[in-house]
Amino acid sequence: MVRLHLLDTGFCLASEHHMLQGGARRRVECHALVGLIEHPNQGYLLFDAGYAPRLLVATRGWPSGLYRAATPVRLARGLAVGVMLPRLGFAP
Repeated sequence: MVRLHLLDTGFCLASEHHMLQGGARRRVECHALVGLIEHPNQGYLLFDAGYAPRLLVATRGWPSGLYRAATPVRLARGLAVGVMLPRLGFAP
C-alpha cells in the first residue's frame, strides 16, 4: 500500500481574485505542502520542498522581493522540511 504524508511548511497570503475566476477580493492562505510518498517496493519520495526560513533571506532583494511583497509569507522554523523529517525518522 502506498502511503502519503502531507507536511505543511507554512503559507503565503494571496488575493483570491488573482487565483480564481470570480474570486472575492480578499486574502486567503495558500499553504506550501510537501508530500512524503512511501512506496512499499520503491521506498520514499519527497515531492517538493515547501517553504523554509531561508526564503525570507532569498527574497530580500530585487526582483524576488516583489514575490514577498505581493504574497507575504508566514513561516514557523519548526515547519521546515529539514526539521519535520527527523521527527518522522528520516535524515534531511
